[in-house]
Amino acid sequence: LAVGAATGTLPRAREVVARLRARAASVSCRVQALRLPRPGVAVIEWLDPPMAAGNWVPELVRLAGGDDVLGKAGVHSHWITWDDVAAADPDVVILSPCGFTLDRVVAESAAPALRGRLDSLRAARSGRLFAVDGHHLLNRPGPRLLDSLEVLAEILHPGRFSFAATERFACRL
Repeated sequence: LAVGAATGTLPRAREVVARLRARAASVSCRVQALRLPRPGVAVIEWLDPPMAAGNWVPELVRLAGGDDVLGKAGVHSHWITWDDVAAADPDVVILSPCGFTLDRVVAESAAPALRGRLDSLRAARSGRLFAVDGHHLLNRPGPRLLDSLEVLAEILHPGRFSFAATERFACRL
């Protein structure tokens, strides 16, 4: 709203913000209505060394119906080890390195040393290892965080949600 006020477009800014808030509320309400167990989720923001996503990402995971097992809402992303990821034993692992397109995340995750680590995780063995475009989603503050929330909801609750951004910005590894 501050940008709208500064540019003399406050009424339009209010409309945009209302639509964004409605999208977030819709996802959150639909997740709550599912009454499903909340999967443990690890969002990895960098691969070598690994970094657990922080800042707003754990809050997005919560709103999408998961529990972030490595990141803390409102706290900066932090370095971890792959042993930390294995010890947390997440139900879902999402690789979303900052600045990486989806194609690059997929390519980097295929490196033999990393793939060996990933394949040892329960999430990978159960088909719940995902790549998400870190250039367009999750790692940037702004309106695309709503796309991020929707993609997370679809990843965490397959078959319960369907959003256009998921096909464009995420894939199962």
